[in-house]
Amino acid sequence: MAYLGSIAKFTYRCGGVPSVPYDFGDILLNTSDIPTKIYAYNPDSKVSTLLSVPNILSTSSDIAHTINKLWLYEITGGVYTIKEWDINLNPFSAVFNRSITNPKISTGLHAISNSLLIGNQWANPASYYEMDITGVACINTIIFNAQPWRIITGDYILTTTGKLISLEISLLSMKQYIIQYDYSTGIVEIDIDLSSIFSGTIWSYGLFEYDGEIYIAGDNGIGGVIYKIDKIIPYSLTLYDTTPYRISGASQLNYRLTEHFII
Repeated sequence: MAYLGSIAKFTYRCGGVPSVPYDFGDILLNTSDIPTKIYAYNPDSKVSTLLSVPNILSTSSDIAHTINKLWLYEITGGVYTIKEWDINLNPFSAVFNRSITNPKISTGLHAISNSLLIGNQWANPASYYEMDITGVACINTIIFNAQPWRIITGDYILTTTGKLISLEISLLSMKQYIIQYDYSTGIVEIDIDLSSIFSGTIWSYGLFEYDGEIYIAGDNGIGGVIYKIDKIIPYSLTLYDTTPYRISGASQLNYRLTEHFII
């Protein structure tokens, strides 16, 4: 629970449930463009604000940030690196800081802190690992493996309740899933089939939470889609918003990630 200074902003809504109002830059979305573009997304107003970030040279399969750092993948000449910027969220500004060597190919990215990220290996099955980025090259430590024949489509989040929620696809059925792991053990707690919505040309690429709800952001081949998914059975999907840009990934400040699926 970093950034406790934001606790003072808690308000209460119906039933006495605490809610944290949206702050600019809480939720960032990146696009599938070459080079990728970054938007600050406001889930209340459904307004996207294009951000100016220098030195972006390629597309990126995901994005991660804290209150003062931002990371993207860069793919040049078949070589994967992680690029890091020093940022201020409001008003937004970004200054390129460094490139970090990444020996593994990843699709997702999540920031635990300014020195520790979560990545994944593009393999069958996929593996999740923590990336120590203190030095010039990532030091990767495997956390656990996904189920056989599963790979990550593009995003995962680590909640304050110790759950890793991830977007995966089965290489056997080509069905897309949202899956919840216990982060400390790697045990699968719930595995939800998303194929009623996310199939064919619609891909699930981003995750964020807001006002006690979980959202999946994706790409329908023309623009972006954002669906709310219920936390309880039957885990229904409801279209929440569309964007004129195609969404490739999402990022959110850690202290906002308080929700998980109820078994």
